[in-house]
Amino acid sequence: MILTAARPQRQPKNYSDKKVSVMNGSEELSGNPKSMRYNTTFSRLLKLFFNMSEMERLELLKYAKSIVDERTLPRYLCLIPVNCMLEQRNYRGLILDINSYGAYIDTNKPFPIGQTTNLFFFNPFSQKNMMLDGKIIWSSDHGIGVKFSEWSRMRYIW
Repeated sequence: MILTAARPQRQPKNYSDKKVSVMNGSEELSGNPKSMRYNTTFSRLLKLFFNMSEMERLELLKYAKSIVDERTLPRYLCLIPVNCMLEQRNYRGLILDINSYGAYIDTNKPFPIGQTTNLFFFNPFSQKNMMLDGKIIWSSDHGIGVKFSEWSRMRYIW
């Protein structure tokens, strides 16, 4: 008769107490999970909105609608690594949405509005290496909006 030792039963691990957040390359450096940044920003916006008078709210909504109406082409959501050349310095970021007129680039610091920049990236939609010139049209601690120059965007067929 052969005796074998009984194996101890494995207890399933409980992962319910673990918190998970998705981070991109620039967030790893700054340590700010995107979900936390957006939740904080959204709650601030709501607080500001509800502290406005009804007339101020209507004006804000009218302005927001005009901005949406100006965008002629939809943006494509993406995660494209990009190198930005700005004032003879190279910065890395991630393009989070793009169309043939501009892009939103995730950064961890603000950049000067009106500054021209060169963007270098591989466009997975057209399968082309891209080099586009553009102008920073808005900036925040978390990203920049770049409008491509007319000449630059016309070099590529989207």
